[in-house]
Amino acid sequence: MQTKRGVLLPAALLAAALWVVRFGPAQPAPGRPGPDFASFESSAEVGRWQAFGAASVEASREFPSWQTHSLRLALPVGSAGGVQTDYIPGSWRRFEALQFFVYAEQPGVLSVELAGGGTTAARQVELRRGAQHVQIRLKEFAGVDLGRMELLRLAATGPAVLFLDRFRLAEYNEVLARLGRMDAPYAAEIPTPHVRWANPYAGGPLQVLIVPDVAHGRGAVELAQRLECRLFPVTLGANSGTNRWGFGDFYGERGDSYGAPFTLAYTYLADALLNALD
Repeated sequence: MQTKRGVLLPAALLAAALWVVRFGPAQPAPGRPGPDFASFESSAEVGRWQAFGAASVEASREFPSWQTHSLRLALPVGSAGGVQTDYIPGSWRRFEALQFFVYAEQPGVLSVELAGGGTTAARQVELRRGAQHVQIRLKEFAGVDLGRMELLRLAATGPAVLFLDRFRLAEYNEVLARLGRMDAPYAAEIPTPHVRWANPYAGGPLQVLIVPDVAHGRGAVELAQRLECRLFPVTLGANSGTNRWGFGDFYGERGDSYGAPFTLAYTYLADALLNALD
């Protein structure tokens, strides 16, 4: 007579084996990268991305989101082209979304095309001027065999200058989709007792760029309750550990503690200075 443990253990092993067959091993296939597959920190990595059409690409230190480099893609006026790579994970089945960072010098449309199992599909992404995180659910690429991935291709029309960084496979982050960036959710839905000493403000709302530590971010909201303003907060503190681990919805995602932990926050700050303030 079999015990419950004797029945459950083979069943669990069978379920695990079926999962591996269906979704692929956790380790990357030989010659293929893992789920975090591009951050452009070496010339070899940059060389795996090929420009096509009228586009030119090069490594850049401008507007990175992870460590110190991005990939600069440029297209002249009236032209078309982009960049592509076949250095991608072989199987994407275990993942929900493709995610990457873009800083765009002009608003425009970016075509994101995947090829897998001999089938291609593309999605269009609206880009605004400045910093943004692109997330696309993989199920939107209808017909592509996610178990036999072959190519990632990005295309646009000129004029366009894009800085691309941190391509990876991940879950679809609903909070990131709502906020638009990996930062604290500054909002005044929960008021505290206060005196509206300059709200409304006689000259109309002021524009306020404020850079608090995450532990003191509520101070930005307290100011906005009392002063009529358009608030542009960018969370940036002196402690690299807090910068990385102090955000529940983006735990560990805002920087590399062993490289350049404040890179993303610095790029957000540059974006606010260049694009947010009138």
